[in-house]
Amino acid sequence: MNKKIILMLVIVLTMSFNVFAQETDAAEVAEAEFEASEVRIFSVGLGPEWNMNSAENFAAGLGLSFDYQLPKTFAAGITISASNNFNDTTTLEFGALFRIYLLGVGHNGFFTQFDAGASLILDDGDMTPVFMGGLRTGHRLNVGSAGYFEPYFRIGYPFAFGVGALGGMRIEAKAMSPEEKEALRAAKAEAAEARRIEREAARNARNAGAASEEEIEADQE
Repeated sequence: MNKKIILMLVIVLTMSFNVFAQETDAAEVAEAEFEASEVRIFSVGLGPEWNMNSAENFAAGLGLSFDYQLPKTFAAGITISASNNFNDTTTLEFGALFRIYLLGVGHNGFFTQFDAGASLILDDGDMTPVFMGGLRTGHRLNVGSAGYFEPYFRIGYPFAFGVGALGGMRIEAKAMSPEEKEALRAAKAEAAEARRIEREAARNARNAGAASEEEIEADQE
């Protein structure tokens, strides 16, 4: 008799745990899908720059920027540029960027950007690698639904200063309709409620099992 009761309790608890685990997984999946549904935008831009990337003369060049919009008003990415002083010095820059939008709404308007990386200075056939770092300020103007224009000014080492502008495209990584977002919110809420119910059921099953054991022990006495 005792063995049958104990076996029954084990089966009930096992089933409760399995259902709870399934509902927990469903809640985690729903939450992950909902977070992934938020729109994240990549920006790719190309544009000219006038700088002092030379010890003897001004230099003109071309820059490529790639950035990814982080939550709130932050962005991160990379920059690559090349410039020449119209003589015998060419400078290649490779950097990482971190940007904060200050007065705009979201990822638009005035910003401050920190750049850090490396420069390769090619002078009369010699290549000299040096650290590159700087501070940049500018204004991101979103154009239409997928474009942008961005004038900027920067100071730092070894380029001293630079003035330029970027133009490019904003590419949405993922977007969902309001109806799809609402459906995911509802699924997440349902999974959380089911998880609460299963926890309550498992607790009741444990309490019932403990009471049954006490009754059996009383009868045996």
